[in-house]
Amino acid sequence: MNYKNYLYLTVSSLLAGMLLMSLQKKWIILNFKPSYLEQTLPKANFHKKMVSLFCWKNQTWSCEKNEILWCPDQASNLNNLIQAWLVLLEEEKITPVKINLQAAMVNANQQTAYISFDQSLFSKDASTYQKLMTIEALLKTLRENGINIPNIQFLTQHKHSKDGHLDFSNPWPLIGFLK
Repeated sequence: MNYKNYLYLTVSSLLAGMLLMSLQKKWIILNFKPSYLEQTLPKANFHKKMVSLFCWKNQTWSCEKNEILWCPDQASNLNNLIQAWLVLLEEEKITPVKINLQAAMVNANQQTAYISFDQSLFSKDASTYQKLMTIEALLKTLRENGINIPNIQFLTQHKHSKDGHLDFSNPWPLIGFLK
């Protein structure tokens, strides 16, 4: 072999070694999946479902039917259901101001749901009974629509809700307290 062939072999071996080391250190990432597969949405079993939304108004239970998007994911269903319930509270003038849902999450073992609102569900002058019935209305709404998460933790601004009458430091049971 002559000198030129050794030079080509050395340079190509050096470049191949650098390429393999870059791949091993993940400095270069090769993706062989077609890009159009990443752009398509997963085919989940989404459908519209008629749900019952409950609220306590004028010393009686009020129920309104509403259609929401339903899917196999409990957290998404929880989110959609609570959003619809908050709209009902606003329309019925049960809450003094518009309340927004910041997050609705379910822990990994499906035992506790964490629901965070942007502000308190209650007005400052609401009685303990009114507060309790508002919480019961949400729990009843979740229960009656097939949310099977045993405990609900209420949060405000992603922290434990603070109230002078009710204790939100622990999760509330989905079964509620009324018989």
